Amino acid sequence: MSYSSGISWVVDRHFIQWVVGRAFENLGKLDEAARYYELAASTVSYNTEERGGLPYSFAHHRLVLLYSKLGRVEDARRHWEIFEKTFTNPDPELVPMVEEARQALEEAEAKAAS
Repeated sequence: MSYSSGISWVVDRHFIQWVVGRAFENLGKLDEAARYYELAASTVSYNTEERGGLPYSFAHHRLVLLYSKLGRVEDARRHWEIFEKTFTNPDPELVPMVEEARQALEEAEAKAAS
């Protein structure tokens, strides 16, 4: 799709999967949300050699939070490790996402240990 400004807009499946995951999360349907975030985080974009671009890291972030909340600590830890490795040099306003995910995982681990 092209607009008069000359900008070409492409919405790929990763973005749509992330948006659907976010919608389910907002509805409180955490298992369904996780399913869509997993899709966004597991597929390779057709237009880049990197995995899924921006939705990829954001999906892993949401999965850390969701799985921590659901008590699925191993899944949360797996996504934390990927998020930490792939979400490097974020813009300053996105840095709190790293601490938010780390804290959620730590709290889930502490709860599982007790």
